[in-house]
Amino acid sequence: LQDLQIYLQEGLDYLGQGDFDRAAESFNTAIVVDPNNEMAIKGLKAAEAKVRRIEDIPPDVDPEAEKRREVGELFK
Repeated sequence: LQDLQIYLQEGLDYLGQGDFDRAAESFNTAIVVDPNNEMAIKGLKAAEAKVRRIEDIPPDVDPEAEKRREVGELFK
């Protein structure tokens, strides 16, 4: 469990530095230790989105809703 905290802290540190690949590795390792860890899951999303803070993760976009919105824009 202490390892989990270390991986999470490393991940947050790497995110803050903008080292998204290493942040993703740390969060991935944390997910292996605890697959349901919310911080690790959000951290991985932040690394993939290339944002430096977990609070800055863009909201999940439903691809189907996005397509409908684009089609609607075309008809305007």
